[in-house]
Amino acid sequence: MHEQHVLCTSALMFKVSRYEMRIWGVCKTKAFFPPLKDGCPHDHIPPGPTTLEFPAALLGDVQIVMKTGIGERAKTETFLETYGSVVGNVLIFSDAEDRVGGYEVVDILAELPPSYAVNNSDWAYYVEQQEALKAGETVGKSHEGWRIDRFKFLPMVEKAFELRPHAKWYVFIEADIYYFWDTLFRMLDNLDPNTAHYLGAPTPGAHDRWFAYGGGGTVLSNRLVKDLLQNGKKKVSRDPKYEFWAKDDCCGDAVLAYVIHAELGIRLESMYPTFSGEMVQWLQTPREKWCVPLLGLHRVSQEQMKQLWKWERCRAYTETPVTYATILDVTLTPLLKENPSRDWNNGANHKLPEEDLAHEGIRFCEIACADNSTCLQYRYSRGRCYLSDFVQAGDKEEDLSKEAFSGWGVEALERLGYDPDKDPSTYCSEAQWVIPKGT
Repeated sequence: MHEQHVLCTSALMFKVSRYEMRIWGVCKTKAFFPPLKDGCPHDHIPPGPTTLEFPAALLGDVQIVMKTGIGERAKTETFLETYGSVVGNVLIFSDAEDRVGGYEVVDILAELPPSYAVNNSDWAYYVEQQEALKAGETVGKSHEGWRIDRFKFLPMVEKAFELRPHAKWYVFIEADIYYFWDTLFRMLDNLDPNTAHYLGAPTPGAHDRWFAYGGGGTVLSNRLVKDLLQNGKKKVSRDPKYEFWAKDDCCGDAVLAYVIHAELGIRLESMYPTFSGEMVQWLQTPREKWCVPLLGLHRVSQEQMKQLWKWERCRAYTETPVTYATILDVTLTPLLKENPSRDWNNGANHKLPEEDLAHEGIRFCEIACADNSTCLQYRYSRGRCYLSDFVQAGDKEEDLSKEAFSGWGVEALERLGYDPDKDPSTYCSEAQWVIPKGT
C-alpha cells in the first residue's frame, strides 16, 4: 500500500458536536471493494468465489483483530457470515478458547499472569466461567463478562504482533461493529504505516486524556506497535503499573491509550466522524458530515448486520465511497416509504421558544421546519415542537403517552442531493476525507 491514490485540495475546518473536524474539500480515491458488478440475483448475495473478490494482496498488509466474548458467539458467527466472510485473515480473541466458523478463537486472558487475580474481584468471574465451560455448561452474555472485557486490550495488541509481526496495520474491531472495508482501505492507502499512528473516534478519558472508543474500532500502525512492544521484547500487559491501571480503570480502550502515551508520548489522532461508533438508527448526519466517508457502525444487531451486508454488496455498482449521505439509503429511505411518522422518535432535539406557534400542533411544527433554513427534521411530542439540523432515522416510540410524531424535511434533503428514488452513490458528488488530527 505504498502508492498514493488520493487527490485532495481545499482544506476545510468544521466543528461537529464537541469535536473539531478537518477535511479536504475535494478527494478522489481508488475503490478497493465496490459492490458486485453484476448485482445480486433475487436480492441474495451469491455464495462462493463470486463474493471473494477482495484484493488479497492487501490482507498481508492489514491485520483484522476481532475482540469478542464467549457470550457473543452468535454475533461472531454473523460477522464471519457477512462482511467478515471476505477478509480471510481475522484473528479472534475472546475470554475462552473456542472454534467459530473455521477459526480458532484464542483465550486472550490466558496470556495474562496470575497476578491479575490479586486484588481483583472481577477476575473471579473469569475463573468461574472457565470452570463452567469445563463442566459443559453454556455461558451467555452478562454484565460480569463486560467487566472482564477491559483486560483484553493490552494482551491482544501483544498477541496480534506476535502472530503477525509484518502487518502494516492492526485494525481492532468488536463483534457488534460493522465496518465498510472499502472505506478502511481507501483511508489507510493514504497513510504511512512506518509512522506511529493511533487512530479512532475520540472519547474523553481521565485527566484530560482522550482515547479511541472501542465501539468505533481502533487502528494502530506497525511502527507504533513495534515501538510500543520494543519489537516484541516488551510485554506492557505484564508491567505492574499498567496492570494496576487495567484493574483500576473501567475501560480497556482507555487504558490502551494511556499506555501508548506513557511509553511513546503519542496521543490519539482523531479520525471522527469517519470513525463513528454510533448505532445505525441513531447515526446523525448534519450538512457538515454529508460527504464524509463512513467507516463503521456500533451496536449493530445480527439482523442489521445481515441487512447492511446485503445492501453493501447488492446496491447499484459504483466506485464511490460510502458516505454519511449514502447510508441514508439504508436508514431513511425505507422509513419514508413506510411512512412511520406517528409513534416514531427521530431524535430531533432543539426545542423552540415557549411562545413559538410551532407548538400549536403537528402541522405548525412541520411548517416551522420548512421555514427554517437549517432544519432537516422535526418531532412533535406532548405539545412541543423540536427541530434539528441533522437527519437521523430514530426508532419506534414505545411510550405512546409521549404522543410522538416525527417528520423529515425532504425538500431540504433533496437540495443537499438526497433522492430516495435515485442511486445513493449520486447523493454526494465528491467525498471529503478526514485528516488525522491530534487530541
